[in-house]
Amino acid sequence: MDLIYRLLPTINQYAWGKSREESLVYKLFEKNLKLLSGSGKVVNSDGPFSEFWFGAHQSSPSSVLPYDITEITLISEDGSHKNVEYSASFDRSREPMSLSKLISRLYHNILGIKDKELKILFKVLSIQKPLSLQMHPDRESALQLFNDKHHGIVDSSSKPEMCLPLTMFRALCGFRDESEILDLARKYPEFGECIDFPSLPSDKSSSFYVSLLRKLFFRSDLSDLVSRLAQRLKDLGSNELVEEFFLILYDNYGSISSVLFPFVLNCFELHPGEALFVPPNTLHSYISGDCIEIMKNSDNVIRCGLTPKFKDLDLCLALLEKKFKRARPEDYRVNPSRLTAFSLRYSPEDPCCNFLLLSVTVGPGQKEKLTLPNNAYLCIVLESNPKVSLKLSMSPSDKEDATKNGSHSIYHVLRVVSGDCLLIVPNTELHIHNDHEAHQLTMYLSSEK
Repeated sequence: MDLIYRLLPTINQYAWGKSREESLVYKLFEKNLKLLSGSGKVVNSDGPFSEFWFGAHQSSPSSVLPYDITEITLISEDGSHKNVEYSASFDRSREPMSLSKLISRLYHNILGIKDKELKILFKVLSIQKPLSLQMHPDRESALQLFNDKHHGIVDSSSKPEMCLPLTMFRALCGFRDESEILDLARKYPEFGECIDFPSLPSDKSSSFYVSLLRKLFFRSDLSDLVSRLAQRLKDLGSNELVEEFFLILYDNYGSISSVLFPFVLNCFELHPGEALFVPPNTLHSYISGDCIEIMKNSDNVIRCGLTPKFKDLDLCLALLEKKFKRARPEDYRVNPSRLTAFSLRYSPEDPCCNFLLLSVTVGPGQKEKLTLPNNAYLCIVLESNPKVSLKLSMSPSDKEDATKNGSHSIYHVLRVVSGDCLLIVPNTELHIHNDHEAHQLTMYLSSEK
C-alpha cells in the first residue's frame, strides 16, 4: 500500500495577486506549470499569481500525479528495495486520478469508511492589493441559500477559515466594539459624519452594526468626505494602524465608502506564525502579505465592498441581524500548542471548525518524528534542500495488522523540494531527516479534526 501521493494543485490568477517576480505562489508553483499546462489548464505566465489550491472542491479539484518528478525509493521490511524514476510529463493516454476518488478509496481500505469526502481545502495566497470585503455563511444559512439557488452560493457548506502568515500580513476581521467605533467617529470627524454617529442605536446589539452598515452601504453622498479624510491624513502623515489601513484601501479603490471599514472592523498586523481564525458570518478582508489558508471545503462568498465584483449587501445585513455574535479581537487569534521541539499545532476551538494545521520546521542536522492518526493529511513543502528525506511507515497498530495478515510493511523514502504538495494516508508515521549543514526544512500539514 502506498503511504504518500504527490498532488497537482490548481492555480488562480485574480487581480489582487502579486506579480510573477514577487509572488510566493509562483515560486512554489513554478515546477508545476508544465504539468498543469499538460492537463489543459491555461496559465498566464506574466501573472498575477494570487493563490493555489489543493483539495477536492468541485470548482477547482486537485489530481493525483500519475508520474513522479523525483526519485522514490521503496524499502520493504526484509531490506530489499527498488528505485523508481518517473517522467516529469503526463501520459496523455491516462486520465489522472482525482483527489476525491483517492480519498474515498483510502478511507474505505484503511478505516472502513465508505464514500468519504475530503472536507477541508488548503490554499497558499500571495496578496498585493486588498481582497473584497466579504463574509461566509454558516451551515444552516448556506444550506437554505444553496437550495434556493442564491447567487454566489455554490455549495451547502459553511466556510470557517484560518490564515497563517508566512510574511508580514495585514487583515481586517470582525467588528470593533461600539464604544471604539464611536471614539474613532469623534477623532476622525469625516468618518463620524459618514455614519451620522449621533443617530446610531445606543443598545449593545446587532442593531447598532446593522444601522451603521446601512449608512456605509447605501448612502451615495460619501465620496467627498472620504476624499477629504484621505487628503488630510496624507498631509499630516499617517502614523496609526487604522490610518495606514484606510489609506491603503483608498489608494487601491478610491473614494468609495467601503474604504472606511478600517474604522469599523479590527485591524490586524500579523507576523509569521500568528494565526487568525475567521468564523462564519464574520466580515473580513485580507489586505496584504503571503499566507497559508485552511478552510472547510467550501467556496461560498458573500461580497460587501471594495472590489468591483457582485455585492450582496442585503444578504450580509440579513445574516448579521439573525446571526450576530459578539467577539473580542483576541478571539480571532489562534494560539498554537507545541507538539515537539520542531512542530506546532494550530487548532481553533470554535465548534464549527473542522480542521487543524501542523507547522513543522526541522533545522540543519535535526530529525523529527510525527504520528498522523485517523485522517489523511494534506502537506506542502515550503523550504527544502537536497539533504532532506521523508521516511514514512505504517503506524505500529497497522504494522501489527499487516503482519497478522501475512503482508509486508512498506517504508517510503522520499526526497522533497519546495512547492511539493503531498497526501499522506491515515495512520502513518512520518520521520524527517535534514542532513544539511545550513538549511532548514519547513512544511505544513493539515487534516480534518
